[in-house]
Amino acid sequence: MRRQVIKFIILFIIITPISLKASTDFDKMVKIEKGFFQAGCDKNEIVQHNRVGVKTVFLDTYWIDKYEVTNLEYEKFDKEQELHSIPVLLGKKNALILSKVLHFIAILILSHIGKTA
Repeated sequence: MRRQVIKFIILFIIITPISLKASTDFDKMVKIEKGFFQAGCDKNEIVQHNRVGVKTVFLDTYWIDKYEVTNLEYEKFDKEQELHSIPVLLGKKNALILSKVLHFIAILILSHIGKTA
């Protein structure tokens, strides 16, 4: 079973290309310092949506874009930087189908691991 999981991980890495060509333009980004913050819902949302309450979460420092990026802008960036993301390679419709298939496979693997553990 472990060999199957390892094969799945290797296959996933192969079909998910990673490119080091992308550069980061920090003028268009904001640095968020590490720290604790409150995440979750207030009491009204808990009752209305059957959610868990507020909890404290820690995040390391990270960078985030100052402005939203549209799908078209990202697609242009992907092609310029030759990132070869799955939606650009396969098209949006086929990428969604692949995503559903991979999620289904992951669920099967995880459920099988749960049965054998």
